[in-house]
Amino acid sequence: MASAKRYAQAVFETAQTAGDYDSWTVHLSEMSDALQHKDLITIMNAPTITEDEKIEVIKLLVSNFPGDFETFCRLLILQGSVSDIPDISKQYQILVDSIKGISRVAVTSAVKLNKNEKTKLTKQLSDQLGKKIELSESVDESLIGGVVIRIGDKVLDGSIKGRLDSMRSSLLNG
Repeated sequence: MASAKRYAQAVFETAQTAGDYDSWTVHLSEMSDALQHKDLITIMNAPTITEDEKIEVIKLLVSNFPGDFETFCRLLILQGSVSDIPDISKQYQILVDSIKGISRVAVTSAVKLNKNEKTKLTKQLSDQLGKKIELSESVDESLIGGVVIRIGDKVLDGSIKGRLDSMRSSLLNG
């Protein structure tokens, strides 16, 4: 993870100099998605396949392949770190979000939130955090009711299941 943070910082500084965070976000995301395929990782880690051949494979996967991204990929190939791209992408996105004043929030609810509920929750979180909110949502019926909100490393559990678990723990521990 430490090397992913260093690579992400270097990519961030390159994007910042160019004033183009978004294309790096797209390219890293495309590569992260591509690396979900086991065969691609096998190719990237194969010692019998040359650096140029690996770059050509990457060029087939990434649209509008800029020179800086090719240089970055060559470096990762030489370092044997291509499989770190998903982690680099996540770390890079954290840096970009920070500079853009964006907070990514994951909300899990017992039932799908309607548009009004999402809008209200997004506004409340935006007001409290002082940032633009990028909300992703999922449904977990086992929560019974309420929501679980994840903001970075923080978890706010307002679910009925969470309250019941807390009550059970209190009763068991005296």
